[in-house]
Amino acid sequence: MNRLALWLDNPILVKHARSRLRRMQAIPSVAVVMVIALTILVFGYQWNRLSGGEAFGGLLTLQLVILGFMGASQVSSSVGKARESGILDFHRASPMPPFAEALGFFFGAPIREYLMFAATLPFALVCVFAGRPDFLAFVQIEASLVLVAWTLQSIGLMSALAGKERKTGSRGVVGLVLFLLFGGSWLVPFFGRVSSLVGQYPTGHFFEVPLPWLLILAIDLLPIVGFFLVAATRKLASERAHPLSKPQAIGALATGATLILGGIWKIDAEFYWTLLVLYLLIVGSIILIVAVTPNLDEFSKGIRKAAKEGQKYPSAWSDRGLNRIALFCLCGVVLVAPTVVWKAIERPVSWGGQVETISYSLPIAIGVLVVAYFGLSLQFFQLRFGKRGTVFFSLFLFVAWLLPLALGAISAAAFAQRRTPDSGPDAWSLTITSLSPIFGIAVSSGVGSMPGLDQAKGAALLPALIFALLFNNLVTSTRRRVEKSIHPDPGPAPDLAPEPIPEPSMAT
Repeated sequence: MNRLALWLDNPILVKHARSRLRRMQAIPSVAVVMVIALTILVFGYQWNRLSGGEAFGGLLTLQLVILGFMGASQVSSSVGKARESGILDFHRASPMPPFAEALGFFFGAPIREYLMFAATLPFALVCVFAGRPDFLAFVQIEASLVLVAWTLQSIGLMSALAGKERKTGSRGVVGLVLFLLFGGSWLVPFFGRVSSLVGQYPTGHFFEVPLPWLLILAIDLLPIVGFFLVAATRKLASERAHPLSKPQAIGALATGATLILGGIWKIDAEFYWTLLVLYLLIVGSIILIVAVTPNLDEFSKGIRKAAKEGQKYPSAWSDRGLNRIALFCLCGVVLVAPTVVWKAIERPVSWGGQVETISYSLPIAIGVLVVAYFGLSLQFFQLRFGKRGTVFFSLFLFVAWLLPLALGAISAAAFAQRRTPDSGPDAWSLTITSLSPIFGIAVSSGVGSMPGLDQAKGAALLPALIFALLFNNLVTSTRRRVEKSIHPDPGPAPDLAPEPIPEPSMAT
């Protein structure tokens, strides 16, 4: 009880509770929500949809809008206003722990949305008494919705802390809410179907262990919320801190890979699961690489600090150290997890009764090289061009990833226009498009058995290999250049030995 009292004494939480739960603001909001929920029930009763799950799906959509999107908007808006007014700097200077500050914003900013969400629960219970879903499924679905809302709110908290300071506004949120309310007709039957499935199949599998769906979803989403709160805590402690440290980034990707493996371990459906996991891990690696890569100013400060401590370079695990060691570990995760999926989970895909033979050794290798040269190229451009590095890096990605897709599409369209019955297969368009890893990784596995597959495999592998080797050497040379600019080479030490006195000659 004492620990709970100390947690509730959080000044940020108390401030939001006093400001957002005033009667003149909270009561009208709750009344509007109750009217909307009652309208959903009335329509469900009139159209005989209470027992079919559609009315409950409508209430779930309303709850998702309130607690998920509106709650995330309030968290982001509250942090943005605190940054804009300078209150956030005051919190950093106060003795209040950064994690307590993060919890204050996380639970305090959407506190009115929690009240509005609670006002919809009695109406949802009417659907339970009408027959669908049953009470156990209702508890799992509502708790799952809270977990999804926490995930969205943690993303809003982190985005407000990591993004640039800007004027806050609610026009985008209002548009999103209107879209979900008036254009989200697909959400209502989807949620109704979900309520039915949870009632019919109350358990799922995580690896080999059968667990309730609520517990599986908690295992999947709570680590995401935890890592976002860790990142928010680091940003609240220091504006210049990276969202995650390098060990935390490696742990985040390894955790994500483990959760993905646990989720698909018992799935017997035929699908390209290895490619799916590979692409997911590549995207996750890209996000984490951006989060841990130091820029020129940070690396220069790290060198100066290391010199004061008698070292040559900053630690590879510090925020100011180069990202190559962490990049090597991320590449290891990208290598291991898809290989496990390929060998232990992948089911042969059949088309028209014929089993498609696919090898994932080349796509996995290309994926590892893509992650490697993405991180190395980002580190090079950050060190070589400073503040302009992001612009040059974006230009490089456009040329290496997007331009081949556009050129391949143009080539395919031109070939289709001039194609004759005697024309052979269009292999060049596939080869050009495969230069981009977005398309080349999938093609290199042999999916679809398209013509010119060998050329496409070479086109997918060659740029990844060249870029990885090239940018590794460029990072090394640029690091030496930065080091010399900070500690210039004094040159050889002067020879201070006295010159020998010449002996007198006989003529003298």
